[in-house]
Amino acid sequence: MMTLLIGIGGSVGAAARYVLGQWINQFLLFPFGTCLINIFGSFMLGVFMQYYVSESITVGWWLFLGVGVCGGFTTFSTFGLEAVSLIEKKKWVLLILYVVVSVIISICSAWFGYMLYKL
Repeated sequence: MMTLLIGIGGSVGAAARYVLGQWINQFLLFPFGTCLINIFGSFMLGVFMQYYVSESITVGWWLFLGVGVCGGFTTFSTFGLEAVSLIEKKKWVLLILYVVVSVIISICSAWFGYMLYKL
């Protein structure tokens, strides 16, 4: 049952990532759609983690929302592939900006989401 919850959540997250990524990339310079998705997903994972740690949600909800939805929604593999694409195009400034913003802001976003519950 737990694996099924993760699988369904992962499907929801992956579909949401695709649709939202397509929409965001209409307005932003490549590859910042993935960046925003990873930042938002990190924030939500922090929120869900705090709910789980504080026992405000059950293990089932944690597996569905945190592991499944957020796991399917965020994507480190796409981040890596897009970084390689920027390297191949020799877009060094955009590469550095993309990597720094993606990593640092995602970590801060997860922390903020986690701490938000305590406010």
